[in-house]
Amino acid sequence: MQGAMLVKDSKTSDEDYHKEMDGHGFLNWFQKCLLPNLHSRCIIVMDNAPYHSMTTIPKSNWRVQPMKEWLISKNIPFPGGSTKKEIWDLIKRQKYNYSHYVIDKIARDAGHEILRLPPYHCELNPIEMVTNC
Repeated sequence: MQGAMLVKDSKTSDEDYHKEMDGHGFLNWFQKCLLPNLHSRCIIVMDNAPYHSMTTIPKSNWRVQPMKEWLISKNIPFPGGSTKKEIWDLIKRQKYNYSHYVIDKIARDAGHEILRLPPYHCELNPIEMVTNC
């Protein structure tokens, strides 16, 4: 698709490009290059690369204040003097009620749908069958 190609120069001799892509780079490409080039409703097939699966759910390495802000934004009460571990335990119990992928919402808002391939079924993804010549 003209204008939507993503070409990166590898910084290593390793053939695994997954190490050089991250969620923010993928999100940037998705919003600025891919979506503007989709002119009708599309189903976008997505594999399970970690950078395709960014969420807005806190992770255990977040600082405590953003964790608290996430709880507040979801109207989930917590005691004022809670430790980071207590806050994290509360998030772990609640996070599945708020689980969604950032890319899925962006695609849906633009009129498209994401179809996610099941994990560990690379035979369903045609790009996995391409070999180097």
